Amino acid sequence: MLKMPAWGGLIEELAAAVNLTELTKGSTVWLAVTGLSRAGKTVFITSLIHNLLSAVHNPNRMPLFKVVGEGRMRSVRLETVKSDVLPRFPYGTNIEAMAEMPSRWPERTVDISEIGIDIRYEPAGLFGQMLAKIGGDTATLSLRIVDYPGEWLLDLPLLGMSYAEWSRAMLKLWRQGVRAEIGRDFLARVAEISHADDASEQTARELHEFCRGMLIAARDKLLARLPVTGEMLRGSLLKRTIRNHAKGCAKCASGEGHRMSVLTVSYPGGRTRQFSLRGETALQVRRWLANYQRLKQGIEAICELNHDLLRPNKAAAGSRRKRL
Repeated sequence: MLKMPAWGGLIEELAAAVNLTELTKGSTVWLAVTGLSRAGKTVFITSLIHNLLSAVHNPNRMPLFKVVGEGRMRSVRLETVKSDVLPRFPYGTNIEAMAEMPSRWPERTVDISEIGIDIRYEPAGLFGQMLAKIGGDTATLSLRIVDYPGEWLLDLPLLGMSYAEWSRAMLKLWRQGVRAEIGRDFLARVAEISHADDASEQTARELHEFCRGMLIAARDKLLARLPVTGEMLRGSLLKRTIRNHAKGCAKCASGEGHRMSVLTVSYPGGRTRQFSLRGETALQVRRWLANYQRLKQGIEAICELNHDLLRPNKAAAGSRRKRL
């Protein structure tokens, strides 16, 4: 694909071209469609493809698409499946679901996929006519649409990091907290791969599955450790001294007062409740508070692992996504 310069440098570009027929081979446009879950990416891509395929015989579908409005689009077809590309976007299955009676929404996609559309059209203008005389009456535009999972928008902060910085940050993360217990085998596997090796999608996929399996195992282990009991409380256990609980109390009069435990619970809006506790009850409340904290910490750890699981096949598709 030849990158065309501004019109001011067109003559120089043509003069430098080894073969003018390179200009007539067609060009490729990559279109990445992304958004958060349930944003409508699948329906949008399916509708766009369907309207492009139909516009040749029904120009009223896309009149604002200039090549359609001017009657210069000759044919549109889906690109044949290739073995070295990302998984194919399920256009056929989706359009069948939407065309059913009654119609239904297509299944949402959970992984990256792509589909290619070849648009054959008649070039416009003097330059287009010149190219048509060299390579034929029509030119071809290859539109490659990539369905990019919205959950991967979580990766946007990585745009400010180099790959080396990101790698160091991830390896450091794997050596901390709950990941350290399960990351030992993964780090050993990573250490077996030299940075000088050629990039391999197969290796990336294997590492991704290795990592994903460990995350799921860690999550299951944490789930098994959660305290399954109704004996839990939320709040804070405090110690207070009361010096005026009864008239004529010698302890209160001496200033020593009475030490007691109080459970304080906060609610939205700044409201709080307090419960005065006897000695034996305070010990029980302390155990129940500890159960709550263990449950909360376990849930937080599971959520952290699930954050990583939101990125399906990310490692395997990494090298391909650099092209977008």
